[in-house]
Amino acid sequence: MRIHFPRLEMVPTERLLPHEDHDPARVEPLARRIQEMGVFRDPPIVMPLPFKPGYYMVLDGANRTLACRSLGLPHVLVQVVEAHSPVLRLDSWNHVVWDIPSEAFLERLHEALPWDLIPTAPAEALSALEERQALLVVAVPPEQYYVVQHLEIDAPRLIEHLRRVVDIYLHKASIERTGLYDAREIAQWFPQWTGLVAFPTFTVREVFQVIQAGKRFPSGITRFMISPRALRLYYPLEELASEASIEAKNRRLQAWIQERLRQKGVRYYGDTTMLFDE
Repeated sequence: MRIHFPRLEMVPTERLLPHEDHDPARVEPLARRIQEMGVFRDPPIVMPLPFKPGYYMVLDGANRTLACRSLGLPHVLVQVVEAHSPVLRLDSWNHVVWDIPSEAFLERLHEALPWDLIPTAPAEALSALEERQALLVVAVPPEQYYVVQHLEIDAPRLIEHLRRVVDIYLHKASIERTGLYDAREIAQWFPQWTGLVAFPTFTVREVFQVIQAGKRFPSGITRFMISPRALRLYYPLEELASEASIEAKNRRLQAWIQERLRQKGVRYYGDTTMLFDE
């Protein structure tokens, strides 16, 4: 298997545009932690915007990007990935919800959406979602699944409806992103669960359409997976804050990477990993 070395660059902070909402409560503590550590650990993942040359869409790391902006850093160290890169895969997250009764959860969904929730067998609901024959799948304990049937609707308008769905429980209940779908597995990991929302998987082109329309995805729907992902760089923060030109900063960054490689300070892990210290 061919390994594609991560493309690490310095880019102007002002040219980074999030594709999804950020968490305002996390930005200030994150900025403080970055400043206290004096190093920049995990680069955000960004993609060049084809309709806005010189600008980048933040795929992952919206809070880190805004933390850098709040610190007044002129440049951010990022990992750049192209739209058709073989290292990129776009999937979606599911939201597990609790601290809201299932009955209230379904009732609020009925009020938020202009379409019916149709009871469907779990496997059929998942198949419809994967084939884009459903706009949304919802489940409540013990194993009741519902679909919102597919309609002719473009991505920017669909995002408006998905935002109404997320607003039902965002900041009003407890939620967790997950790749789980089966109710029995969810009950094992989240015994307190009262609802599940499974979102469709968008294409990169559809994500561009949403951004170009001046909209953002609700946080935690899109799931951009990049392999390999550059993490734990611990690059000196003073390099990001420097008044040197971006060309000079990128030369120093590449020299630093080469030195890390020479010292065998870079290691590739091909295994899927689950961390328990986050």
